[in-house]
Amino acid sequence: MPNVFEDRIRTGRNLGKTTISITQKSFEVHKAIVSNAEYIFVFKQGWIRDAEVVAKWINVKSGALAKLPKYHYCYKYKYSDEALFMEPVT
Repeated sequence: MPNVFEDRIRTGRNLGKTTISITQKSFEVHKAIVSNAEYIFVFKQGWIRDAEVVAKWINVKSGALAKLPKYHYCYKYKYSDEALFMEPVT
């Protein structure tokens, strides 16, 4: 990860800045992004390696992430003990 981006991730909240990071390869996400994330939103994980990595971040079973229906998602708030599984708003 470029130093300028890592600095933004680590200090941005203190400066009132928000960073949104999106990826399709969860297993490649830098640990600074995950540890400083206030919210993590997860949609269906097609690759078992991704599902396993993300499941550890949000403390759920990897199989649950692999079986999410289309447009359903799971999210975890940093200061909450549990992740929530959500249906799309219609």
